Formats: sequence, C-alpha cells, structure tokens
Amino acid sequence: MVIRNSSQDTRAMTVFKKKKVLMIEELSGLLGSSLVTARRRLKQWEAYTSYNQNGRYYVLPDIAKFDTDGFWRHQDILFSQHGNLKQTVIALVRNSPAGLTGSQIGELVYLAPRSFLSHFRNDSQLRREMGEGRFVYFASDKAIYVQQKKARQTNQVDMRALTDAEAVVILVERIKHAGLTSEELAKRLRKVGYQFSPEVIRHFLGSHGLLKKTQAIPSSKR
Repeated sequence: MVIRNSSQDTRAMTVFKKKKVLMIEELSGLLGSSLVTARRRLKQWEAYTSYNQNGRYYVLPDIAKFDTDGFWRHQDILFSQHGNLKQTVIALVRNSPAGLTGSQIGELVYLAPRSFLSHFRNDSQLRREMGEGRFVYFASDKAIYVQQKKARQTNQVDMRALTDAEAVVILVERIKHAGLTSEELAKRLRKVGYQFSPEVIRHFLGSHGLLKKTQAIPSSKR
C-alpha cells in the first residue's frame, strides 16, 4: 500500500480506518482535494469498492476481513475481493465445480437474483442454459464448461439419491459449524464417512433458503 506522507493524508487515513468505510465525497473533503485526487488516493491505497449501494463506498484492504469466499460486509454495504458485482458473479461461476443457478448466485452474493441477473443474460464470459427447471450459469470457456456440465450431471444424480437422513446430517453439521464454507463442510463430513460434493451441499442449503440463515457473511462491529 502506498501512502503519501502529508498531514492531510495521515488525517484522512486515520478517519478512514475509524469509520471503516467512506464515500469518495467524504474522502475528498478530508483531503481538501478534488474528486480526481481522491480517486487517485483510493487507487494508491488499493481500496475496495462496494459491489452494492451503486459502488459508492470504499474500504481499505487492512480493514476488510474477507471470509473464505471473498466477502465482507459493513452494515448493509457489501464488498468482494473479486471486484464489482459483474466481476464477482463471473468469478463465482468460473470457480464453481458445476456451474451455479440464479438462486445459488444470489445466496453467495447476498442479493436477490432478480435485482441483477438480467444483466448476465448475454454476457460473453458466461453460458446460460435451462436445467433442473431453471437457468444454470456456466463459464463460457470451453474446457471449464465441459467439466462443469459433467459435474452438474453427476450432482443431479447425487441429489436424487439424497435421503432424508443424509439431509439431516448436512443440516446438523451446518448449524454446528455455521462459519464453514460448503467445501469445508464437505471435507469435514468425509472424515466421518459421508461423501457429499460441495455443490450438492450448496444446492441443498440454497434450495431450502438456508445459506443465509446458517452462514453469515463477516461483518464489522458498529
């Protein structure tokens, strides 16, 4: 992180860290500078931009405590290590083992899918296909797409085979270990003899609206 050694910069940085997030107008006032200069400082400080609230808020990298999926929240302001909302959705889909449904994407980014997914209908970096009675998003990259498609077909078989007892096992472990990601939960369950893929766990929790209730995004204290 590059920090200029001026009294105004030092004061701005102190206030920034105390408040945790700032709008660019606030930073401009603290610096006694133009908005252009304030934007230059944010770039030098490698600040993150919120992916909701119209991208109006910024946070310093040593303030945001991102979770294992790359998210951090301050009150109702959301930040992602992947970048803005478009960059975040594309990264999540590309990194997913078997693609993601709209509801799964919404659960991961903590936003209602209908509020933003329409912008991804014709995105060149994604492929949208109807599956399981709803749209599924895959990476447009052919090699990744083929792997994701194959994994999703396998997971669909796994989901049909999921018994009530297995569903209870997943739910109980999620409640007991609310901070774990689906990948970490799958690894933990394998140690006690249950073979569930992370996608199956994510699909199960997402389809029952349980991701937000059992796994909270890290948030700063007021």
